[in-house]
Amino acid sequence: MGNLSDNDATLGRDTLADLQAAAERGDPAAMHDLGLLYSQGEGGFPQDYAAALRWLDKAAKKKFPRAYYLLGIHHFNGLGVPLSRKNGVDWYFKAARAGVPEAMFQMGLCLQKGIEFQPDLDKALFWFRKASEAGLADADYKLGTLHSQGIHGEIDEARAVAHWKRAAAAGHPRALFNLGLCFINGYGGTPFEPVKAVCCWELAAAAKLPEAMRRLGEACLDGPRTPERNANAVKWFLLEDAVRHSMENPIFTRKAEFTQDELDAGLRLMGEWVDNPASRIDPEAKAAMASMTGEAGSVS
Repeated sequence: MGNLSDNDATLGRDTLADLQAAAERGDPAAMHDLGLLYSQGEGGFPQDYAAALRWLDKAAKKKFPRAYYLLGIHHFNGLGVPLSRKNGVDWYFKAARAGVPEAMFQMGLCLQKGIEFQPDLDKALFWFRKASEAGLADADYKLGTLHSQGIHGEIDEARAVAHWKRAAAAGHPRALFNLGLCFINGYGGTPFEPVKAVCCWELAAAAKLPEAMRRLGEACLDGPRTPERNANAVKWFLLEDAVRHSMENPIFTRKAEFTQDELDAGLRLMGEWVDNPASRIDPEAKAAMASMTGEAGSVS
């Protein structure tokens, strides 16, 4: 559990040289960043777990909290060191106590699933809530899901929606998908607002969530079947199949529902969307999403 996507920025050569120099001077943040680049094999660095661990250990000795978290990932997953869930969780706990939101979330997952602990939902909730308060979208999505399933047998739809809204405002794809469903089916007292639903699904689709692409295709077919709507449906169904299978050779099983002209138009629309998905989001839907984002506040 956990991932190394702590910083996806592409660094220029001068910046890399400065980073290396700062790390060698003893700057803990630079040590952490250098360790991360070696872990990911990015920024012109080869993937080298031994080098990553060397720099992360140096940063950890200088009490740099995010280094604790990355060391937890390495130990938990056996990246450059023998796999040890215990050592991984120990590092996660140290990072969580030092205020790293991702480590708080990992502690919640370990406690929920009983990894190196007896399963304890209340303690897991403590860490999920701490991570949510720190602004981690994964934690809000998780809390929304738990409230929708029932915590200690009590389903709280309103809190589920509130947490999904917070996660959606941060761009969490599955929270966006769930929130779109809420705008359609009225879950948790959500008003019926199909424009916002479509916006949520379009944003989730831009993050390559196939379930959102399927919903958008089905939405195109909900109403009069015009050639334009059918072509857009083809686009979304093709994109869904491409994400699930292969972008080069999508498996499209619904050809019989459309004319050849609609299939050709849908394929062209798919190509345009792949080239620039963000620009294909409807402006009215963008405005609706902006207003919704402003509504996403804290959850008690």
